[in-house]
Amino acid sequence: MEEIEIWEFVLKWALARMSTQHNVDNLSQWTSSNFEELEKILHDLIPHIRWFQIPSKLFWRKVNPFKSIFPKQLYEDIMGYYCDPDTPPTNAILPLRRNLSNIDSVLIERDHLSIIASWIDKKEESFYNTRSTPYSFTLLYRASRDGFEAAKFHELCDNKGSTIMISKLKENGKLIGGYNPLSLHPYNSYTNSNGSWQSTSDSFLFSFTKKEEINSAYITRVNL
Repeated sequence: MEEIEIWEFVLKWALARMSTQHNVDNLSQWTSSNFEELEKILHDLIPHIRWFQIPSKLFWRKVNPFKSIFPKQLYEDIMGYYCDPDTPPTNAILPLRRNLSNIDSVLIERDHLSIIASWIDKKEESFYNTRSTPYSFTLLYRASRDGFEAAKFHELCDNKGSTIMISKLKENGKLIGGYNPLSLHPYNSYTNSNGSWQSTSDSFLFSFTKKEEINSAYITRVNL
């Protein structure tokens, strides 16, 4: 379960325990007393959520509206982390519920995935490390195990959400791959309901010239 999902479940639990029911989609109607009541309910739980694992975009949309219930220093630490991840926060960062200690791949290591995760979040300079990577990765398809047929590839990979594909060039051992934020689909179903092709500016291609040299990483983004 992603950390943002934990927050959503905890928030739902807390809202059900408030003295009156409130609409979270219209927080402008909330009074300071409403937020104070919510803070009292969540006071002992807030320190146990891995806020630093929540991508900044999701935090801004789904958590920031409730910033008044946060301890001031914790909230400043979270904002500081998003602006400059290399600056140590005042509050201790809780260990990840999951990490990249074990990855099911014969081509890449944990450090490769940390860089790819950084590219997904458009972190071009200060990359995640294996402890701070906010994503989990599941192996869907391995050609040497599942076969090289296109039908098998689509059977295992279609409709699974965002995907990363990685291949190793036989000639020189170079790793090449790409990230697609859109779900893969069966043949001839990549159009929207109006018949137009789906598009995204978040996909990218990448390569590692040498597997052993992380600094050989190279990325090319899509320009629309």
